[in-house]
Amino acid sequence: MATLLHSLYVVLWCVLLPVIHFGLLFRYRQHPAYKQRSRERFGFVTSTSSSPIWIHAASVGEVLVAEPLVKKLLEHHPEQAIVITTTTPTGADIVAKRLPSVQHCYLSYDLPWFHKRFVKTIQPCMLLLIERELWPCLLAAARKQCLIFLVNARLSESSFDRYLGFKSYASKRLFKGIEVFAQTESEATCFRLLGASSVHTLGNIKFDVTPSDEAIALAKKIRKSWGERPVWIVASTHSGEEPQVLDVFQQLKQEHPELLLVLVPRHIERKTEVCQLLNGYRYQCSSESGFDLDDKIEVLLVDELGKLATLYGCADVAFVGGSLVPHGGQNLIEPASWGLATVTGPHTHNFSALVEGLMGCVGLSVANDQQELAGRIDCLLKNPDNRIRLGLRAKEYISQHRGATERHYQKILSHLSTK
Repeated sequence: MATLLHSLYVVLWCVLLPVIHFGLLFRYRQHPAYKQRSRERFGFVTSTSSSPIWIHAASVGEVLVAEPLVKKLLEHHPEQAIVITTTTPTGADIVAKRLPSVQHCYLSYDLPWFHKRFVKTIQPCMLLLIERELWPCLLAAARKQCLIFLVNARLSESSFDRYLGFKSYASKRLFKGIEVFAQTESEATCFRLLGASSVHTLGNIKFDVTPSDEAIALAKKIRKSWGERPVWIVASTHSGEEPQVLDVFQQLKQEHPELLLVLVPRHIERKTEVCQLLNGYRYQCSSESGFDLDDKIEVLLVDELGKLATLYGCADVAFVGGSLVPHGGQNLIEPASWGLATVTGPHTHNFSALVEGLMGCVGLSVANDQQELAGRIDCLLKNPDNRIRLGLRAKEYISQHRGATERHYQKILSHLSTK
């Protein structure tokens, strides 16, 4: 049955590939990089190193997870080559900016011929898949060449249920021969139930990402330039959330007329869509990359990669998106690591363990709908003591769960030294 399902999977990919590829090229209107280096999507790459560690990090979030681990590997093994693949140009941009010494390639479409070509060219010594990047044909090609590790592995309840419906396929085609480094013990148990035979609970690398001295200094400088006005940062929003946020902002402006909204959509390709929406509300807006704002500016629209982490340090209160719509939430660790009072929506199933932990220490506020969001933000803006307490509890929770990068590194090192 597993073999039949895999054959059907490959056939389906073959049928849909023209649609997928030309759809990807169509997106170049929003992001020109989608049209560049398209041959890499078919496995045509050039190797610049010998026996590299291959890391696949789908997009921005996964690259940020990989970053501390990559830096640790390069610090202790500067001679070790590393190749990072992503599926998105935004992920590629982050690699170029934050990890310039590694080679970047786009991941091939998930068909056996393309992955075989890629693997044959770069000949990796091991493959590190970040969080949940389980592509059947990729795994089949890599297994013949090197060891495979699922790093910082997470598994939502909905994903577990889907895999469980195809347990035979999952155990034979996805988890066979893979070493899994799970974030939590409950996730580790789920991976074992799906057929993974080598599973370790190592924690979440994202807990180890802390604001740098440079980011702290820049945040202080930016905040000083904005004066005493209150600042609400709304981060990682998805389609359908900005209208709700802007309606809440209208309500909040009645009580807090000087409030500045810093709006950071999850995907910068949506800039035009969000700008059109803002024009409808007739706010005084800016997308000034230097963050030197006139006092009349009401909304700062951030459309650059790599700015969010610093801007958290400029705010009084945060809302993290992907949670007012059923997306599953976004990273709550970044604002918590700044000690920033944070509110999220009800749809956080991709980060259920983290949300449960932060709620348990009263380090996070949850708003179930638009009206609750307005009430939560208003309350935090009016009560600085409550705001500070919420942020400090969240920061303390994060600090108590650090150390995953070192644990991952030691596991990888034990295999790297014997390759």
